[in-house]
Amino acid sequence: MKYRVNFGFKAFAIPSVVVDNLIILANENHLKVLLYILRYPEENFTSKQIASKLRMNQEFVEEALEFWLKVNILQDGSQPEPVVKYAFDFALNNNNNNNNIQKNNPISEIKQQPIEEIKFKPSRNTSEELTRLSNQDIKEMIESSAELNDLIEKSKDYFRRDQNAVQIRSLIWMHDYLGFHNEVIFILLDYCSAINRLDVRNIDKIAFQWWEDEIFTEEEANRKVKHLKEFYTYTAYIKRLFEMDSNPTKNQKEIIARWQSVGYSEELLLFAHDVTVESIAKKNFKYIDKILQSWSDANVTTLEEAQKVRDEFVKKYEKTKDKKKGKSKNKKEKFTREEMEGYLSLVNRLEGD
Repeated sequence: MKYRVNFGFKAFAIPSVVVDNLIILANENHLKVLLYILRYPEENFTSKQIASKLRMNQEFVEEALEFWLKVNILQDGSQPEPVVKYAFDFALNNNNNNNNIQKNNPISEIKQQPIEEIKFKPSRNTSEELTRLSNQDIKEMIESSAELNDLIEKSKDYFRRDQNAVQIRSLIWMHDYLGFHNEVIFILLDYCSAINRLDVRNIDKIAFQWWEDEIFTEEEANRKVKHLKEFYTYTAYIKRLFEMDSNPTKNQKEIIARWQSVGYSEELLLFAHDVTVESIAKKNFKYIDKILQSWSDANVTTLEEAQKVRDEFVKKYEKTKDKKKGKSKNKKEKFTREEMEGYLSLVNRLEGD
């Protein structure tokens, strides 16, 4: 079906760059505020007055005004009108007409910021930034957006009951503030459900990480979930292998992710773990990682090779047990001082048996 505009009503102008380049970055509140200002360009509205007219939270209005100021669609009316009126390269649309316009426009003489680099950071990294929203504000936001209303309704399947205020606030935050489409939010909720972590704190944490990683499409979200599930499974495998009762810390997760990418065999992981525990009497991921890296640097790929390297090291440094440990640090360059101390400790334990 072909649509046409009924110009029987009064009309007003909208900068073409808003539709050509910025509409994918702007959210619903941004567009409402801009349309209202464009409709009454001669008025000198305050953010409070705009909020009252549009029945919006004043914070949303101020955030929208900041958005349009940053991209140069709105400007400070108290200042002289600048020569350059646009902040975007007309060539972004890649057509001949726009290229011709660019040649005769002052903007072509200025280095432009690529449109994809424009990113606006939420004031906080959790949905708690919406705590000042009243129940009436939330109700009006949901009623004014068919997509948001659909998100609230369908997400009930994940929470197994009508959502509470905290859960609804999280959904609104992901949709209106982080700019996620419903499909992406459902993929995120599917993942949280799969790992039995549908608490808002976890949902917000993952959503904000996706926002920072610029995961905004279904394809990107599905790819990310596949990676997360593989990592989750691998982490559970490491926990079982190392007989860990608690979940890994943030630093340990980073190390585990590196092991996963390298693809260390189970026997090497377990042997490095056992050598560490025998040497320093505790489970130290940093130390285990150093041992694995030293083996990797020496092209050690099997348990037999690792045992041989360890045995050669122990044998070589047996004679140094009564010397200061620092003096031996340069004996074998592929081992760090920390590794040497660990192995020397192992030597002492073996000789004491």
